[in-house]
Amino acid sequence: RYSTESEPFDKVVINVSGLRFEVRASTLHRFPNTLLGDKQRRADFFDYMNNEYFFERHRSSFEAILYFYQSGGRLTRPENISAEIFLEEIKFFDLGDEILKRYRKQEGYVEEIPIERPVNYYQRKVWEAFECPESSNLARIIAIVSIVMIVVSIASFIIETLPSIRNEMTAPTVFVPSNTSNTGYEIQHGGETTCFWIFFAIETVCVTWFCLELIARFLVAPSKFAFIKNGPNIIDVVSIIPYFLQLIGLFYQKKDSGVSGFSSTLTVLRIVRLVRVFRIFKLSRHFKGLQVLALTFLASWKELLLLMFFLFIIVVVFSSFMYFVEADYSNAPPTKLPPATLPTSASTFASTTIQNLATVDANQQLSTQSPNQFSSIPHSFWFAIITMTTVGYGDYVPRTNLGKVIGAICALTGVLTIALPVPIIVSNFTYFYQRQMEDNERQYQASQRAHGNHNQDKNQLGLNNDKDHGPEYNEWETILNEPDYSDYR
Repeated sequence: RYSTESEPFDKVVINVSGLRFEVRASTLHRFPNTLLGDKQRRADFFDYMNNEYFFERHRSSFEAILYFYQSGGRLTRPENISAEIFLEEIKFFDLGDEILKRYRKQEGYVEEIPIERPVNYYQRKVWEAFECPESSNLARIIAIVSIVMIVVSIASFIIETLPSIRNEMTAPTVFVPSNTSNTGYEIQHGGETTCFWIFFAIETVCVTWFCLELIARFLVAPSKFAFIKNGPNIIDVVSIIPYFLQLIGLFYQKKDSGVSGFSSTLTVLRIVRLVRVFRIFKLSRHFKGLQVLALTFLASWKELLLLMFFLFIIVVVFSSFMYFVEADYSNAPPTKLPPATLPTSASTFASTTIQNLATVDANQQLSTQSPNQFSSIPHSFWFAIITMTTVGYGDYVPRTNLGKVIGAICALTGVLTIALPVPIIVSNFTYFYQRQMEDNERQYQASQRAHGNHNQDKNQLGLNNDKDHGPEYNEWETILNEPDYSDYR
């Protein structure tokens, strides 16, 4: 039987698939809850013939595992080893749930939160149809209809803001002669036109679908309180309320013409419906690209925060420079427009006279107002920001030569500062994208293995009636059934 005498001089010999490692037992005992740290657990792997511990595991990964004991808890995955292989080694040597959780977070694994499902069979089917688009064909159809309704609702709201459409949605007010009125005229409000009712009908169809979807999801929700306090569900309710407010306004307008315009006023609240577009993010679990982008920003938040801090410092510095440099420009003589010219013909006398008067008025305004745009340091913030981001709207322009030099330096500094964290963000995005591709490949292979096991079970039970067409046919069948990796890449 194994005893502590098998470890002379406090030295332990560990053989990992033919590669021998030597370490002190006291080093392994730093973490007694692990496989190597527990003397009784590692005794199951002791080889009495060679007086060593033998593990048939991944050799390159064990170097990092052993360094975990030697460094006192520092675990780093070697670059030439995939994350999945190293994860299996961590689980085998049982380094602990805390280490495993830290490693999964470091490698960007998405924590799978257990989803509570309804207990009742029929409620669970309805819940899956609305919450899990990949569960069935009916769920896919419901998801597609929901996306179409969202797009149509947002598109109609955008199109309504066009001037040509907005002017046709409400008829103009008409003044009709009246004998009963003191003014002699009676105001007849134009009301809504056919164009308005077309958009209102589209909005009614979309809101009806949203209400039915929201009510169905609430009735089959396993926890009503969790459903109410959920953020996307609150957005759904808020996006529906403006429609009913507008409906109430139309009702009172038809009932009493004196409240005309109340409906038009309430249409301003329809801007709240824009939050409906955030429902698309509820389907982000089905779009791997959005998950990769979210993980990238989450992993790069320190770099982004540092970038914002640097930009704030630079904005304050250059805004102060521009304020003090451009402050003396108000003493400079203002630029006047060219003098008025006499008309060359009688036919252009009227137009030339109007232009001359406009020139005189413009010169008077230039002579009275200060041309300095940088009236304070906070006013200069806008110039610094649009210059550093190379946008340059042109509403704030330096007038002095020194101000132009400072503006050029500000633009160059902004370009260099913004470009600094870009390689880190791109590297994180590439890393998480490759990880996502590896996860897709693993899931695809797992599904293929499950499908193969299912066919094997059917063959053992004699459920498959396929005849053996010979080795040539089987060979071609194997070639044709090879997985198409382009499906998930």
